[in-house]
Amino acid sequence: MSGDINHLLDPILDSTRPPTSPHYKTLKKQSRSLRNLLATYGLRDVWRALHPAERAYTHHSKVHNKYSRIDGCFMHESTMSNIMECDILNVDWSDHAPTTLTLASSYEYKHRNPWRLNDYLLKDTQYCKTLENELHNYFTTNASNDLNSHTIWLAHKAVLRGTLISRSKKTIRKRNNTIQATT
Repeated sequence: MSGDINHLLDPILDSTRPPTSPHYKTLKKQSRSLRNLLATYGLRDVWRALHPAERAYTHHSKVHNKYSRIDGCFMHESTMSNIMECDILNVDWSDHAPTTLTLASSYEYKHRNPWRLNDYLLKDTQYCKTLENELHNYFTTNASNDLNSHTIWLAHKAVLRGTLISRSKKTIRKRNNTIQATT
């Protein structure tokens, strides 16, 4: 779980605000409550677990002229061994800094060649007309929504690719069944 929690887990390490601030007692109490809540569910602050005494900040308040670490990544303590690294990047165009979390995975990635259109499908003029109708229906249906045109365009490629893959598999299955029936 990760995101902007808008609270400090450690008012001393996670803020540039001095502990003499009038709000310090309140901050300390809120921090303790939040830490207790996380502990109840067995969650740990990933960044702090990897950087126990380091100061780094995820938010800059121009109004209060202070930096604080109010964004976090939290994982169940049983999964902490999967963490490779957790970093806080620089604040650039936002008032919050991105936080990256890299996990080790036991998943073995198998390289998949990029999808390629089966040219044989384009020789079937009847299927090309069906595709043309499907594309027309797709754009008619989605153009009326309040979606960004770029999003509609990218999504249409995924829909079209899915349709073509499905047709290609049906064609191959049909051809294989015909071959099996004749042998």
